[in-house]
Amino acid sequence: ISLWFFNPHCDQEILRGKPGFMPSAPAQKMNLDLEATPTFLAKKTDLVLLTHKPSIEWIESLHAAGVETPHFCEFSSGHIETAVQSKKITGIEPWGWSPTASEIFQPFLQRLVTADGGNSEFARDALSTLLFTTDGIGQIFSKAWSVEFLNSWLIRHPEASIFFGNLQDTGAVQTEWATIVQALNEILSRHPQAMLKAPYGTSGMQVKSVSHTSALDGPIGGWIKRILKNQKAIIIEPYLNRVADLSLQFMIKKKETQVLEARQFFTGPFHEYQGTLLGPKFFKLSPEQLKFFHSALPPWKQFVRELAQKLRELGYEGPAGVDAFLWKSSTGELRLKPLVELNPRWTMGRVALELESHLAPGISGAWAFLPLRSLPTLGYTDVPTFIHKMKSLYPIRTTSAGGGQRIQSGVLFTNDPLQARSVLTLLVTFPNPELLLTWQGPRPSI
Repeated sequence: ISLWFFNPHCDQEILRGKPGFMPSAPAQKMNLDLEATPTFLAKKTDLVLLTHKPSIEWIESLHAAGVETPHFCEFSSGHIETAVQSKKITGIEPWGWSPTASEIFQPFLQRLVTADGGNSEFARDALSTLLFTTDGIGQIFSKAWSVEFLNSWLIRHPEASIFFGNLQDTGAVQTEWATIVQALNEILSRHPQAMLKAPYGTSGMQVKSVSHTSALDGPIGGWIKRILKNQKAIIIEPYLNRVADLSLQFMIKKKETQVLEARQFFTGPFHEYQGTLLGPKFFKLSPEQLKFFHSALPPWKQFVRELAQKLRELGYEGPAGVDAFLWKSSTGELRLKPLVELNPRWTMGRVALELESHLAPGISGAWAFLPLRSLPTLGYTDVPTFIHKMKSLYPIRTTSAGGGQRIQSGVLFTNDPLQARSVLTLLVTFPNPELLLTWQGPRPSI
């Protein structure tokens, strides 16, 4: 079996350099709501470790929709090894490797065995030799590392500028206050806004926008100085006219890279993940945008393969994803920024692809994150009422396809709705209420 564990703040754990990172109270609620997310990545023989088992009712709802589920096991911190009875562990799959993940799974180092489909060889290295800190392999979690890789790649491939734009469109890493001011002045002379990003920050956290350098005299200036003190650098990028967010998932193996399909995703006003469109049609893109996207896709995939090779050389193997976006220049040309953020771990985009595999052929849909606080806006007074309404209006209907049952229509709750404290996640087939996907409003980030 492989062991799965959801630790979405792995980048902050890496920044801390040792176990013990404590997310905010809202983030802890979100984590509990999402801790069963590896359900859709794991095999039915695998074990998902969590603090609270999901209800039998939710598990049965997944089975009725044709989704096979792994085993679930509750554990208390520091006693994870007593929760796992199997002596043969073929893989260890935290959401992301970090000092915390290494500590949690250290007791299983001697129980790892090699088997097809498991990552035991890499897990053994991760638990014994690889250093997931900012001065070790953990550097690949840094946005600064990504920016520098992208810039060096563009220098080596000037022919790609027709698809990806020029160096002045990508931004740069700054480490000194004086160069930050200079870089901001240069960007703001060409663009209405600049984006400031901390090297380590999860899902839109630690991102600021600036329209004038006078902002440095206020709270943003203090924020920059704290980031420089704690993380030694900051990324400054031009604000580009974003048209559509895209993600591309890939799997880095010892001798090859498997590049999966690109999908369009959505974020909220604080850059937080809100959901992914499922299906290959990209029906949210205009014909012009779709034509450009298909022309840019082959060089984008080649870029990702070279990125994967670099990660492999540094010692990383496993899942990864890149966030990107289509944007339009001031003169109207479309471009693709091929690397906005690198996630060398499991991602929500990868989960979305796995959920897509449960849709019947030809069916489009979305995987949507719906904050509980938004239910009154949608006309629902409480969660049970919303659950009842969704199940009555949009019951799951399946059809036989691909040797099993696939979802033809309906809404499927992909976390346990009655245990939710902060957010509901739903697999929605179209035509169904797209407001579940496009709801805009504040919520804790993951």
